[in-house]
Amino acid sequence: MLKRQLRRKVQPVHRLDHRTSGALLFAFNSDACAKLQAAMSKPTAKKHYIALVRGEWRHEADFTYDSPVSVGRDNDGVKLYKNATTVFHVISSQLNATIMLCEPKTGRTHQIRKHLYKLGHPIVGDTEHGDSKVNRWWRTERNFDRLGLHCIELTLPGFFSEIAPLGEEWAAALKSEPMWSAAVAEDPRLAAESFDFRGGSFGKTIKTGEETKRKMNEKI
Repeated sequence: MLKRQLRRKVQPVHRLDHRTSGALLFAFNSDACAKLQAAMSKPTAKKHYIALVRGEWRHEADFTYDSPVSVGRDNDGVKLYKNATTVFHVISSQLNATIMLCEPKTGRTHQIRKHLYKLGHPIVGDTEHGDSKVNRWWRTERNFDRLGLHCIELTLPGFFSEIAPLGEEWAAALKSEPMWSAAVAEDPRLAAESFDFRGGSFGKTIKTGEETKRKMNEKI
């Protein structure tokens, strides 16, 4: 879609798990891709995720969790594990759900989802590591039919810091919940206005003139 929109090849730098929404990062050439990947691997790089999880948070409001996660199997079918660390911060909580800020310090597959499941607070909408009864309630009662995990901000010092708004489905599902107004007050990024440049099945073609670039920057 981006290749069609921008009329040039793109190379992925930061990707997301299936059904996770939020910030992605692409480069236009291999040299830029290598530089950005190197920057992403530094401790100063930050990836902030918003997670909607089951139940009222039972741990400290600021909590660093170190727990190995499975990363596949060896040739004999035995599970392989690697160390994984995630920093959690409670944005707002109520009896049946909590909005969390999650910052993975390592990049293991499904790391945030697995850690929250181990902590007893699976992510809403997670069919692999979640709670089917809770998922069904949010789907039928709040029309929240998605994985409650979103990469809201990417920060690469020396390059950029960008916010990816949550999207209308989050606000539509959560606006009637008691914790939502407190969550927005705690983290204003949750209320960032969403925007959409897509068009048609594959995305509209974006012209590369200076006027278009200026308008896109203003919109972002």
